[in-house]
Amino acid sequence: MAMPYHGFPGARNGNSFRKKSVLRATSWRTRIEPLESRAMLCASMTTCDEVMIVGFEGLPEDGLLVEPLSHADEMLAGETNLAEPNDPFFSRQTNLDLIDWQDSQAVTQGSTDVVIAVIDSGVDYTHPDLYLNIWVNQDEIPPDLRDQLVDTDADGVLTFYDFNSPANLLRAETGLVDWNETGYIDAGDLLQSPLWSDGRDGDGNGFIDDLHGWDFFDGDAAAFDDSGHGTHVAGIIGASGDNGVGIAGLNQRVQIMPVRFLGADGGGSIRDAADALRYSSREGAQISNNSWGYFGQPSRTLDAAIAEAEAAGQLVVVAAGNDGLDLDNFFLQIFGMNAYPAASAAANVITVAATDREDGLSSFSNDGEIRVELAAPGEQIISTVPGGYAALSGTSMAAPHVAGAAGLLLAADSTLSAEEIRGLLLSEVDLVAGLRGQIASGGRLNVGMVVDEARPISEEEAVAIAFTMSDFVNLKNNFGTGTTREQGDLDGDGDVDFRDFQILRDHFRA
Repeated sequence: MAMPYHGFPGARNGNSFRKKSVLRATSWRTRIEPLESRAMLCASMTTCDEVMIVGFEGLPEDGLLVEPLSHADEMLAGETNLAEPNDPFFSRQTNLDLIDWQDSQAVTQGSTDVVIAVIDSGVDYTHPDLYLNIWVNQDEIPPDLRDQLVDTDADGVLTFYDFNSPANLLRAETGLVDWNETGYIDAGDLLQSPLWSDGRDGDGNGFIDDLHGWDFFDGDAAAFDDSGHGTHVAGIIGASGDNGVGIAGLNQRVQIMPVRFLGADGGGSIRDAADALRYSSREGAQISNNSWGYFGQPSRTLDAAIAEAEAAGQLVVVAAGNDGLDLDNFFLQIFGMNAYPAASAAANVITVAATDREDGLSSFSNDGEIRVELAAPGEQIISTVPGGYAALSGTSMAAPHVAGAAGLLLAADSTLSAEEIRGLLLSEVDLVAGLRGQIASGGRLNVGMVVDEARPISEEEAVAIAFTMSDFVNLKNNFGTGTTREQGDLDGDGDVDFRDFQILRDHFRA
């Protein structure tokens, strides 16, 4: 039996905690006090300000930032501003600048066809920056309500964008009631509603009323976050952007599937982790983010869940861990010990190290030229937490940058396989001298370059790629004209370009 990961007590086994009894997974967050020990929530959201200070051990002090809740019409208003989102804390999201995020937004801002599972401590699905992007299990919607609902954005799925539209919100027969009085319809409302949460297993998957994921820690449908870790991860992936609230996530539109197996103390069992991963792949998540791990021997149960995810076509994004270890270390291999699932050799796993604001490998981050493939920003990352926003550090924060980038790739090209997404993420990187020899790609994520590789190619670009000037000259010779620039300008616009080629091509096709 493997020892629990060093520095964390006990292991969860059913409802009890026993030392050295089972492997225990922990959230990969470093040098941060337990979130639940902080004054995270204000007594009145309308009176909170931005001066609540939380000290990070070993890091500069940063603020716990809290925004008042906004109404649904404010959240839904406006179009994406590619120049710079109007989110109040966007100027502090220097991590997005590092990875050229705004370049990716010219190609896609995300899609509700993309489902990213956050396998973690749960997600605050009532958060004003997240509620619109929370996953809805289409097969769990009661049929009588489904018949009354309108797919207002015609994206083929019913989401919280539809539920907060007047076409649905103002009709009693839809059963949409703001039970928790946030000012909008969120997952908390549907889970409280006797019409929506009707006590039935609508999709026959063995989980009753799993409208928005599942809580494997407590065994119910309310995968709400009581530690803050999973919510922070979710915000990096998919906080609503350009909505005048908080921050911008990598995906401004996406479906985030909350799957909880970590408790308030940051720990959970490997069996629950495996069940959570298995649930996410069976329910259709194309990507999962796993900002957690344990130190010990490989788990057959977890390996089987990863293999099932691979068979389902899911990309499993994993945090490398915060021990400052080389996961390729010879002595680790001798004793059969390592950080898992970070050290997994599965083809659908991509393991992510953390970098600092100067693009260096974070001092706490695990690395490994074989077992760690990619790096992403992981220090002082501002994101969502229950009740507001906070800046956290760790490979837990690096991994969701990669999961979010994978989501944008899939939004740009829905035909991409997990293998193809993984290949693009590892090939289109910013090469960093300090990462050479430390991780497999030798580089840090560049989401702008990655997404550009997946964007649809225009006819002009396709011709330019497929045909060189020599091809054009050879065709012109066959056409019977000269080979000078003037003679090649078949449309008379002063340039020899793809339009001239089209004239030539059409002549041979005729």
